[in-house]
Amino acid sequence: MQKRRKLLSLSALVCALLLVFAFVFAGCGNEEQTGGTNSGGGLDENYTSVPTTETAPPPATLSLSAATATVAYGDTLTLTATVGNVVDGTVTWSVAAEGAEAITFEEGDATDAITADSATATLTLTGAAVTSTAYNVTATFVAADNAENTASASCAVTVGARTVTVSITGTANALYTDGDESEQSATLTATVTGMSDATITWSDDDSDDSMVTLTPNENGTATVALVDGALVGMVDITATVSYNNGAEQTTASDTFTISVTGHALTNFATVDFETVSGTDVTVNSNYSGVTGTLYTAGSVVSGESVGRTGYVFKVTGDTVDTDHDESFTVSFAGAEGATVTDTDTLSFSFEYYLTGNIGDWSSAVSVDGWDGYRATFLNLYSTSGDFPYNASLNAGNGQLQSGYSAVSLAQATNNTWHHLVIEMSKTSGLRFYLNSNLVCIYPYANQAGALIDTFFYYMNTKDVADHPDTFVFFGDIEGGAVGSDLYIDNLRITKNISAADLYSAANPTA
Repeated sequence: MQKRRKLLSLSALVCALLLVFAFVFAGCGNEEQTGGTNSGGGLDENYTSVPTTETAPPPATLSLSAATATVAYGDTLTLTATVGNVVDGTVTWSVAAEGAEAITFEEGDATDAITADSATATLTLTGAAVTSTAYNVTATFVAADNAENTASASCAVTVGARTVTVSITGTANALYTDGDESEQSATLTATVTGMSDATITWSDDDSDDSMVTLTPNENGTATVALVDGALVGMVDITATVSYNNGAEQTTASDTFTISVTGHALTNFATVDFETVSGTDVTVNSNYSGVTGTLYTAGSVVSGESVGRTGYVFKVTGDTVDTDHDESFTVSFAGAEGATVTDTDTLSFSFEYYLTGNIGDWSSAVSVDGWDGYRATFLNLYSTSGDFPYNASLNAGNGQLQSGYSAVSLAQATNNTWHHLVIEMSKTSGLRFYLNSNLVCIYPYANQAGALIDTFFYYMNTKDVADHPDTFVFFGDIEGGAVGSDLYIDNLRITKNISAADLYSAANPTA
């Protein structure tokens, strides 16, 4: 049994050795088959490799910056073509034959070279004729070394009517007659959209050049500056552009309003009677369009007999007359900007000279005709008559100040120049001042309120049908004695100036 086990082990060993020799001989046989010197077991050099096939580059592509577009007549449009899978070549632009008159190219033959470093082409075209039809503008790419390598794309372009707008901006919209130099001029700039080669025409409505000068500049701007002694008012500055919209010649414009004013806006009108032409009386005003007119028997005479150089207005006391024809008017119908607010104080002031006593119902200033709302030489008439309080009558709303009576104005010292202020305020009522001294107060809550409201309305309302826009001054002496003449000089219509300042400015002869 033991001998048999040894024979089996020996047999297994012999088999194992035979297998090892078989592998060795197989390897040697493989090397001999190659017949080469490659002893490292690499690829057999007799093997044949398969050659690689060369593929053509992908065809070019082309895209445009827009598939549809609209260009205004006379305006330009830019299109950009971008070549993909780029090789050297050219992009050529064309427009459909029917659109040749409507669309033109700004850049001649519109052909652009394309390289790997410059794969875009740009075209600028112009709308040359208005059409409602969209015409194709086409970009075509052709490769330099292969005419069959092409690509194209189109944009449908419509030419529409040109729309031009003008817009004015300014460095200031108000100029001040009493301001610094920088406040007395402004630069206006007109910005035009819709065309690039616009010629701007500047104009203003200051027809008599009484407020500003207008100087166009070369860069689309204009300079507006006050004239010496400028009147106060509103000036409209207009910038206009003329252009063809593709169908007809038309214009576009914008208007910029400049206010010419003084800082205080106080002086509405002054009449010194030095210049009279027929029935026209010169009114000095910071506002354009203020006029003065003599009515019928109104007369301007030499002031020599009453101690004045120059001329004065005379109301003759030779009879008791109810025609009210010895008067003059001041009209603000054309004086835009000459207005008062509810917080302002409107004043009528003048110097006067008496040769005798006049009636205290003699009109000083009125509106709505002589029989309308009026302030007299210390009385009022609005919805009914009003006067300084009379204890015996237990009537009248006027509050006389100490030392004055109901006839203190009508019977002021004769043959002497006095100064009278009639002051109207919705806060402090209506007040009379004689030589800067307060004489009488009418509270706004009573008859004076209706009168003040009416006077303010007349100052603020311009060019209304059947509305005279005027203030009527004087108009006969009521209740005065024969020979009691009334002379007037230096009439002023102002706002927000105190009675004391008005008296100081008048400097009447005491």
